[in-house]
This record gives sequence, structure tokens and C-alpha cells, in this order.
Amino acid sequence: MHSNGACLDDEILADPEVQEAIKNEGKVHRQFKIVNTDRATLGRIGGEIAKQHGDSGFAGQVSIDFEVHPFCLTST
Repeated sequence: MHSNGACLDDEILADPEVQEAIKNEGKVHRQFKIVNTDRATLGRIGGEIAKQHGDSGFAGQVSIDFEVHPFCLTST
């Protein structure tokens, strides 16, 4: 874990609907804002699913959409 403060994975994993879907192999669809420094997001989400469900597989569905902040987009 890095020491640069909270990251987007923390926010996603703290979401009660996401927690419930991971724990009980349910379905959830959420949307979060993302910026360039969040580029490694979702690694810990997959890790948490693997930690709880191991090699038996995950029968649930965690669907996440990202809203990109306009200042992250640049043109040259």
C-alpha cells in the first residue's frame, strides 16, 4: 500500500453496495469520478474478491463506470 493518502480503490471498497456484492456474490453497478493519479484503480478490488472467494470463483458481478474529469483530458 502506498503512503500518498486515500486512493480511489479505498472509496470503491468503502461503498456499502460494493461491499455487499463482493461478500454475497451479488450484482452492483456504480459510477465514480477518476483522475490520472487513479490509473492503478481496480487492482485492490480484484484482490478483495480473490481474498474472499479464492479459487472457487466469483459468481457475482461488480460493474464500475468511471467519469473522467475534464482537466484530465489534454490535446496536443
